[in-house]
Amino acid sequence: MKHMSGCGDTLLKGGGPMPVFQAITLMINFGVLVLMLSDKKK
Repeated sequence: MKHMSGCGDTLLKGGGPMPVFQAITLMINFGVLVLMLSDKKK
């Protein structure tokens, strides 16, 4: 988990070609992951 958050920080701080797009992609991926985990718990 620590490694994942570190990766996200690097992506956001790095300010790649499209930092905003990267941030949105990270958010969507995280949301999908949470939804999948919630479905499995039910």
